Parts: sequence; structure tokens; C-alpha cells
Amino acid sequence: METPAGDFEVVDYCFAGLPTQSPLSGSALSKSDKMDIDGEPSSSSSGEWIALVSGLEIGLTSGTAADSEFSETSRQLLIEFLLGEAGGVEDQAFSSQISRLIILGNSVVPIIMEEEDETKSKRFNASKTKYDPAPLYTLSSILTEISRALPTHILPGSSDPTGTSLPQQPLPRPMFGKELSSKGKEAFVCETNPTWIGIGDCE
Repeated sequence: METPAGDFEVVDYCFAGLPTQSPLSGSALSKSDKMDIDGEPSSSSSGEWIALVSGLEIGLTSGTAADSEFSETSRQLLIEFLLGEAGGVEDQAFSSQISRLIILGNSVVPIIMEEEDETKSKRFNASKTKYDPAPLYTLSSILTEISRALPTHILPGSSDPTGTSLPQQPLPRPMFGKELSSKGKEAFVCETNPTWIGIGDCE
């Protein structure tokens, strides 16, 4: 509220609670509910998995050339693993169980708008800015390749080209090129942040 002096005073605040979890179907309840822990044998060698990825930071230029090459190599290995093209027979068998990819923000580095040299003549006195679209092109290429094999969801993060206030709005589909923007929602989905995704028997 506003005080007589014109100051803004906070009277109260509240945090959003977690939504009610929808009950699982009978088929889901019949499965073992034991949590799989790293280093212990899995309760089941079958079933579906969801890959969660964040912080790709495509376009990161800080560090040495070796660091940039390492980041690019890591991304390529990730793509090959998700598509079942990396590792041995066991790795490929595990990759085949991944049924969906969810990218959780910070896929590209922040876009830095650069002003043109003021010494150059400006036509019609218009101020022009420029930026490097290469990170977005690279991200689009990666998503296009993966979404051909896996349903893919992408959420925006603090460094992605969308609003920073929550909830963040979805990244514009046309930004990713004609092929991705024309895909159905089963193959490629731009989500809000935070978002609600229903997968199988879980929501």
C-alpha cells in the first residue's frame, strides 16, 4: 500500500504452494515405488526415462579456445547419447529408454546488443544495433536433430531471449526456424517457466 508520504509499504506476502498431485492410475501403482539410487542395482531394467538438461550456454566465449572446444564436444556427446549413437551396447540400451528431453533454461548466452561505430554515417539518423545470431542458429540445429527422435520441451532461463519476470513466457517457436516451428506439440514444445508437464500417468 502507499503511505501518506508516498512510500510503498508491504503489508503482507505469500508464496505459491505446490499444486495437488493427481492420483496415479492403477497400472502405475502396481509398479514398484522404490527409488533408484546411483550405485545400487535398479529395481527394473526396463521402463521409460526423462532426460533433464540445463545450462548449455551455447555461444559462451569466456575462457580459452580449449574450453570452447570442450563445451562443443560435450554438447555433441550429449546429442549422440540421447540419439543412442554413443557408447557401447549397454549405453545404447539405456539411451533407448529415454522417451523425452526437457531443457531447463540457459540454453544460450545472453544476447549483447552492440552499438555501431558512431564515427560512421547514420542514414536518416537512425541508431542501429547488431548482435551475433550464431548461438540461436546452433541451438535450433541441435533441437531440430534431437526432436526428430525424441519429444523435446524447452523452458527459458535467465540468459535466454525472453522476459526475466516470472512466470517467463515461452521462447517464440519461429525463432527456431521453419522445421521446428512447424512441428506438432508432441515433438517440440516451448514451455513457460515455471511450467506444468503431464507425462504418462504423472502430472
